[in-house]
Amino acid sequence: MKIFFEDGKLDSSMPRRWIFIDAMDGVSMVKKMLYFCSCLEPVAKIYTNSILAFDNDYAWNRKLGVPEIYIRHKGNFTRIDRLTTRELKRGHNLMKLYLGGEFSSGS
Repeated sequence: MKIFFEDGKLDSSMPRRWIFIDAMDGVSMVKKMLYFCSCLEPVAKIYTNSILAFDNDYAWNRKLGVPEIYIRHKGNFTRIDRLTTRELKRGHNLMKLYLGGEFSSGS
């Protein structure tokens, strides 16, 4: 699953074929939606502003060996492994790294 993260309000002009998951729907609903998308649509493109999506259970790409989480950076979406000098591993707590400022996410 590819996760496109927006640090702010979701942009309604994004492609409608993407699955929109808004943090405003609440933690329980976001968790359910991410889980169901990972089960039913493993190749889905998720557009969200929920930090809960920073989880390798949803985003890890075994083939590439990286999390497929894209953050809007300078107007474009950039995969998070390109926004850090760390070698990201499946066991990393991506949410904690993001909150600690590991990925530069300026628009």
